[in-house]
Amino acid sequence: MSLHQVEGIILRVREFGESDKILVIYTKEIGKIDAIAKGARKFKSKLAAATQQFSHGYFYLYRGKGMFLLGQAELKGSFPRLHGDLERLAYASYLCELTENFVPAEESQPEVFYLLRQALEKVNNWEEYRLAVIFFQLKLVSALGYKPVVDHCLNCGKERFSGQLFFNPLQGGVICEECNKTVRGKSRPLSLNCSAVLSHLQNTDWERLTVLKVSTETKEELLAHLASYINVRLEKRLKSVEFIKKLKKMPLA
Repeated sequence: MSLHQVEGIILRVREFGESDKILVIYTKEIGKIDAIAKGARKFKSKLAAATQQFSHGYFYLYRGKGMFLLGQAELKGSFPRLHGDLERLAYASYLCELTENFVPAEESQPEVFYLLRQALEKVNNWEEYRLAVIFFQLKLVSALGYKPVVDHCLNCGKERFSGQLFFNPLQGGVICEECNKTVRGKSRPLSLNCSAVLSHLQNTDWERLTVLKVSTETKEELLAHLASYINVRLEKRLKSVEFIKKLKKMPLA
């Protein structure tokens, strides 16, 4: 069996057999893979720490018939704050579930790997972590060929807007008030401020993102629009999204 040394982030973990784990790992070199970690659930296993969800590290893999076999792992980072904050944990789970569902198997896309790594770092460390999630949503769909149209009406091409704007997930972007009367698919009202932030985010980077000020109301609107857009593209609802919705309805402690 050939040996592969890769840098990766564990997207999902499930138990297998009496003491094994099956891992979904997003790697820089190979893309998304499934790997079995033999004995990783044993108390004294050397693989235990490096085979948790969100673990970032170096993985030494052997190619099996159906999936990879994990031989050794070196933990590089584990984003510890995520496990002490339920909302951060929920959003980090969303990033991983979104990546797992959107990217094809075994297709190397280093820019997506770095995007995920930076997003998890921001959700772990940054107080404006919801903005990091929004940025990740937008950049991921754009990197995979689903960039939404946000700087002009995708139906008539109008760039200057005076009336109510709409976001149409099925059509893939912004619709002006006049065109919204005739286009196919359900549209949701889009505020001018939200439209401006979306346009800005498409042309910014992580460094400039950290100085951007966005109101809580606008962030909630952005999250809702992008989640709708992603649901249409995936043709399914993600479990982590439903959990986040329930979490927001919970009373504060």
